[in-house]
Amino acid sequence: MKRIRYFLVLGLLAWLSIVMAVAAPDLYVSEFSINPETPVQGSPVTVRLGVYNKGTTPSGPFNVQWWPGENYHDLGCGWTVDGLVARGGRILTCTYAGYPSWYSNINTKVVVDSGGAVAESDESNNIFLKPISVSKPGAGPTGPVGPTLGSPDLYVSEFSMSPATPVQGSPVTVRLGVYNKGTAASGPFTVQWWPGENYRDLGCGWTVDGLVARGGRILTCTYAGYPSWYSNINTKVVVDSGVAVAESDESNNIFLKPISVSKPGAGPTGPVGPTLGSPDLYVSEFSMSPATPVQGSPVTVRLGVYNKGTAASGPFTVQWWPGENYRDLGCGWTVDGLVARGGRILTCTYAGYPSWYSNINTKVVVDSGGAVAESDESNNIFLKAIKVNRP
Repeated sequence: MKRIRYFLVLGLLAWLSIVMAVAAPDLYVSEFSINPETPVQGSPVTVRLGVYNKGTTPSGPFNVQWWPGENYHDLGCGWTVDGLVARGGRILTCTYAGYPSWYSNINTKVVVDSGGAVAESDESNNIFLKPISVSKPGAGPTGPVGPTLGSPDLYVSEFSMSPATPVQGSPVTVRLGVYNKGTAASGPFTVQWWPGENYRDLGCGWTVDGLVARGGRILTCTYAGYPSWYSNINTKVVVDSGVAVAESDESNNIFLKPISVSKPGAGPTGPVGPTLGSPDLYVSEFSMSPATPVQGSPVTVRLGVYNKGTAASGPFTVQWWPGENYRDLGCGWTVDGLVARGGRILTCTYAGYPSWYSNINTKVVVDSGGAVAESDESNNIFLKAIKVNRP
């Protein structure tokens, strides 16, 4: 009898531990509609959406954002919700002034808990997308294949650089072609060229008045020079970067081309990079104290950055983000450089997580400014799953 009672107690404790482990809020979009169902360019739109907590505990306050298009730069509407009880919801409404363009197809987007303030049992269902169309003024609603008069379709028809292999610090002439292979003329749009796909500073930009169907334009510019050499880097062109034109195919507006950038005084790099070798930076170790942080309490972060490449690196920056989707940086460092096969230990103290989390990825980014040309650029981001306890 004692043995049976013992196993019953063990089973009860195991069940309680499972229940306690998964007890958390879970926020998602329960309904969404717009009125009119097919908006008209330039005319007001009423948005109605429901947010619901299908988790097992109440949530704290959180924000909700509605974006007219998933790639729009300007927010359509935003709300702050004080919190939701478990199995409780809220209806949110707003009026949007109007879409600046018509679209044969565009995804409208809702983000629940956009600030990442609530620790949820499922963080993967916070984004809601819905494909819609936006009519031209005076036209009937668009059908599933877009306006009856046809649609433009913009893309990069050609791209070249002179010299073909740029030299660090020396001017580069960029030439590219934009073409409308659609069946209708386009309105005005912008084109951007980025020296590297992850560069923060634009290389060149143009405004095109519009293109007739089956018509194109050649664009040129001179770039002052790459700040670093690269054994391999993707240069990028974005057509209709401001999303001003409704196209039959929005998926072909980004053009990438791998190039290399030589060191001054060196010959062009080959497919495997400079002959003298390249640095390769990565996170060699990471720890937090305490290992499981407590909401609102200080956390000490310790990490190692290491150069496992065959050449020394120049200066670079390192960033630590408390959560991979956090907007505010936790800690940042500038490293003067690392010799080949050399490393550095970096530490900081973070004031404390603003919320508890059953699961969240903390993130380190090495060479966050893209200042160092590495033999492997794919290992600069480090993620680690942690949890944050309630006080």
